[in-house]
Amino acid sequence: LQLSTPLSQFTRTVSEAGEDLVGFLLMFCLVYLAYAFAFHMAFGTQVEAFRDVPSAFFTLFLVILGEFDFEELRAANDLLGPLLFISYVVVVYLVLFNMFLAIIGDAYARVKERTAAAEDPFV
Repeated sequence: LQLSTPLSQFTRTVSEAGEDLVGFLLMFCLVYLAYAFAFHMAFGTQVEAFRDVPSAFFTLFLVILGEFDFEELRAANDLLGPLLFISYVVVVYLVLFNMFLAIIGDAYARVKERTAAAEDPFV
């Protein structure tokens, strides 16, 4: 899309990062699936939100958005509740989200470099 420079840079950045994003998406799905099963197995009988795997998927998505009941997990298991929750938050928020930003940032830098090296067709 060559309608505007920012839109053009965005589409080129997404296409540049495409291969890396597919690998990242596979890794994210694997980690997310592992945590959904872990939360279901650890709290499925005690916490309604983790009663089955699809509910665990949805609840973990809500945790990413910031909606969670930490006290319910702690009440279900004093040790495993906080440990599993904190490990999920650290891995998803800090590690995976920063990996995603690094992939997009590197792709944007490559696109910006190529754009600066190319001549402007309207000059």
